[in-house]
Amino acid sequence: MLAGIIDFGDVTAGDPAYDLAVAWLAFDRPGRERFVAATGDRYDTPTWTRARGWAAAVAVMLLTHSDDEPAYAGLGRGALAEVSAVAPSG
Repeated sequence: MLAGIIDFGDVTAGDPAYDLAVAWLAFDRPGRERFVAATGDRYDTPTWTRARGWAAAVAVMLLTHSDDEPAYAGLGRGALAEVSAVAPSG
Protein backbone atom coordinates (compact mmCIF):
# COMPACT_ATOMS: atom_id res chain seq x y z
CA MET A 1 0.00 0.00 0.00
CA LEU A 2 1.32 3.42 -0.94
CA ALA A 3 1.71 5.52 2.19
CA GLY A 4 3.08 8.69 0.68
CA ILE A 5 5.02 10.35 -2.10
CA ILE A 6 7.97 12.64 -1.69
CA ASP A 7 8.15 15.18 -4.48
CA PHE A 8 11.63 16.63 -4.80
CA GLY A 9 10.60 18.83 -7.71
CA ASP A 10 10.84 22.02 -5.68
CA VAL A 11 13.96 21.11 -3.70
CA THR A 12 15.83 23.96 -5.40
CA ALA A 13 13.13 26.60 -4.96
CA GLY A 14 14.67 29.82 -3.76
CA ASP A 15 18.25 28.61 -4.18
CA PRO A 16 20.05 30.17 -7.15
CA ALA A 17 22.70 27.43 -7.12
CA TYR A 18 20.64 25.15 -9.36
CA ASP A 19 20.33 27.83 -12.01
CA LEU A 20 24.00 28.75 -11.69
CA ALA A 21 24.97 25.14 -12.50
CA VAL A 22 24.80 26.26 -16.12
CA ALA A 23 28.30 27.66 -15.54
CA TRP A 24 29.62 24.07 -15.83
CA LEU A 25 26.91 22.66 -18.08
CA ALA A 26 27.14 25.19 -20.90
CA PHE A 27 30.52 26.90 -20.66
CA ASP A 28 34.17 25.95 -20.89
CA ARG A 29 36.55 27.44 -18.31
CA PRO A 30 37.04 30.82 -20.04
CA GLY A 31 33.30 31.17 -20.62
CA ARG A 32 32.56 30.13 -17.06
CA GLU A 33 35.05 32.67 -15.70
CA ARG A 34 33.33 35.42 -17.71
CA PHE A 35 29.91 34.22 -16.54
CA VAL A 36 30.98 34.19 -12.89
CA ALA A 37 32.60 37.62 -13.25
CA ALA A 38 29.42 38.99 -14.81
CA THR A 39 27.45 38.02 -11.70
CA GLY A 40 29.69 40.26 -9.62
CA ASP A 41 29.40 39.72 -5.89
CA ARG A 42 25.77 38.55 -5.96
CA TYR A 43 26.66 34.97 -4.96
CA ASP A 44 28.94 33.70 -2.23
CA THR A 45 31.38 30.78 -2.31
CA PRO A 46 28.93 28.27 -0.78
CA THR A 47 26.38 29.09 -3.51
CA TRP A 48 28.98 28.45 -6.22
CA THR A 49 30.00 25.21 -4.49
CA ARG A 50 26.37 24.03 -4.51
CA ALA A 51 26.09 25.08 -8.16
CA ARG A 52 29.08 22.92 -9.05
CA GLY A 53 27.50 20.02 -7.16
CA TRP A 54 24.23 20.47 -9.04
CA ALA A 55 26.14 20.52 -12.32
CA ALA A 56 27.75 17.19 -11.38
CA ALA A 57 24.34 15.72 -10.54
CA VAL A 58 22.83 16.88 -13.84
CA ALA A 59 25.85 15.54 -15.75
CA VAL A 60 25.42 12.11 -14.16
CA MET A 61 21.71 12.21 -14.98
CA LEU A 62 22.54 12.98 -18.61
CA LEU A 63 24.91 10.03 -18.73
CA THR A 64 22.42 7.62 -17.18
CA HIS A 65 19.80 8.57 -19.78
CA SER A 66 22.16 8.52 -22.74
CA ASP A 67 21.52 4.98 -24.05
CA ASP A 68 18.92 6.20 -26.51
CA GLU A 69 20.12 9.80 -26.73
CA PRO A 70 23.77 10.02 -27.81
CA ALA A 71 23.66 13.80 -27.50
CA TYR A 72 22.97 13.41 -23.77
CA ALA A 73 26.12 11.30 -23.43
CA GLY A 74 28.17 14.04 -25.05
CA LEU A 75 26.66 16.72 -22.85
CA GLY A 76 27.19 14.59 -19.75
CA ARG A 77 30.81 13.82 -20.57
CA GLY A 78 31.55 17.46 -21.32
CA ALA A 79 29.90 18.67 -18.15
CA LEU A 80 31.71 16.11 -16.01
CA ALA A 81 35.01 17.19 -17.53
CA GLU A 82 34.25 20.80 -16.61
CA VAL A 83 33.05 19.94 -13.11
CA SER A 84 36.07 17.77 -12.38
CA ALA A 85 38.63 20.26 -13.70
CA VAL A 86 40.66 21.88 -10.97
CA ALA A 87 39.32 25.33 -10.23
CA PRO A 88 41.76 28.18 -10.74
CA SER A 89 43.31 29.43 -7.51
CA GLY A 90 43.02 32.95 -6.30
